[in-house]
Amino acid sequence: MDKASRMYALLDRQATSGKTIKDFCTTEGISYATFHYWRRRRRRRDSPQPEPAVVGRDGFINLRCSPPQEGITGDA
Repeated sequence: MDKASRMYALLDRQATSGKTIKDFCTTEGISYATFHYWRRRRRRRDSPQPEPAVVGRDGFINLRCSPPQEGITGDA
């Protein structure tokens, strides 16, 4: 098992342990910063990657607008 797999398993164990991250890290003998490093790394790995922007022949990037959200008026 490689290091990333071991650390991801550790993150999963903490999530089901019922302990705070700080207490879990103390028990497991890893630093709080290391735990959060691997947590961020997994979050980045699992998050969807944005589609690259496509530049048209005229040099402009086509933008897609979302429908307005309820409760947001745009009035300043």
